[in-house]
Amino acid sequence: MKVTLTEAQLLHEWRLRAFPEPMSTGYTVVRKDGVDVTAVLTAGMKDWYHSLPLHLRGTTDVTEMCERRGAGHVILPECVMTVTRVSSDEWEADAVIACGNSREAQLQRSVYTQGSVRRPVAVVEGRDVRVWPPAENVRIEGVADIADRYILDMAAFATITPYYAL
Repeated sequence: MKVTLTEAQLLHEWRLRAFPEPMSTGYTVVRKDGVDVTAVLTAGMKDWYHSLPLHLRGTTDVTEMCERRGAGHVILPECVMTVTRVSSDEWEADAVIACGNSREAQLQRSVYTQGSVRRPVAVVEGRDVRVWPPAENVRIEGVADIADRYILDMAAFATITPYYAL
């Protein structure tokens, strides 16, 4: 199940799993040396989140954030890490996603081997996405780093190793 959390909510969940509280013995420990524990834990949580496999990260519809350059050409926003789905109402199926230097991308140079309505192709090269056949209403989903918004599968929490188990 996919969930969307703010940074504070994710930090709370990560802290519960990474640093389970030991049984209280009735003693209180107070530090006065100025270590910002929350900042240290937030950095660790972000490292954990960014190292998750893509199948555990949630996808976002980034269509509205994209810049259109005519039919069949879209510029992705900088926050998009990877494209996971390209679709259009004009096509019969989702596009096959290919990287810019792949054989599939090279096949788009010829009108005889280009993508078709039955088998569209989206070539992703950096932030550029070009689709064959060209379509006006292209929708793009991808894994994006959006400020204070973390989308992930609940199964990702099982990958957190408790600090005391290290």
